[in-house]
Amino acid sequence: MIAKLTGLVEEVGEGWLILDVKGVGYLIFCSQKTIDKAPKKFSELSLFIETHIREDHFHLYGFNSLKEQQWFKILISVQGVGAKVALAIQSLYETSILSRLISEQDKSAFAKVSGIGPKLAQRIVNELKDKVPSSLIIEQKLNEYTLPNDKEDIINAESALINLGFRKTDIDRVLALLISEKNDIGLEGLIRESLKRLNKRSDLN
Repeated sequence: MIAKLTGLVEEVGEGWLILDVKGVGYLIFCSQKTIDKAPKKFSELSLFIETHIREDHFHLYGFNSLKEQQWFKILISVQGVGAKVALAIQSLYETSILSRLISEQDKSAFAKVSGIGPKLAQRIVNELKDKVPSSLIIEQKLNEYTLPNDKEDIINAESALINLGFRKTDIDRVLALLISEKNDIGLEGLIRESLKRLNKRSDLN
């Protein structure tokens, strides 16, 4: 299985490029954002590779980072979202934006992507609300607000709250709000404040 390729950019097209790796040309499908970041022809480029083998094709998909590759896998886990649609989503939105779109259940944002209608957009936000790893949501929020909160504290708080029986989706939303509102809250503070808000949500249900 090919995990990463490093070579010279030989040709670039719409949604693809050819990478010359020691005389072997690899056709690699990429998002437009990856294409736009590619260096000029005959310059070196490294891409993380996702390999799809089917009866009728052997396709390689390339990404600038492991995070982009992780999001690609998350997106194609949705019924009706193939590799082409996943790359179209990544062509329109940076990985840092995708976490927010999912947490806010913003189906209209996905409906703007070529190849996605209203029903598929709704399915994407519905199916992914419990699939996106907390690490991606937390990292997005930390980058957005550049807070001094300790990332490990946030992950540990989420784990503790899951063990108490709360839903991951509710926990992620509450933690995201807390880290946008409070600095240096610490692990105990995160758990205490989250419990208050989560219990209020439970009372309303």
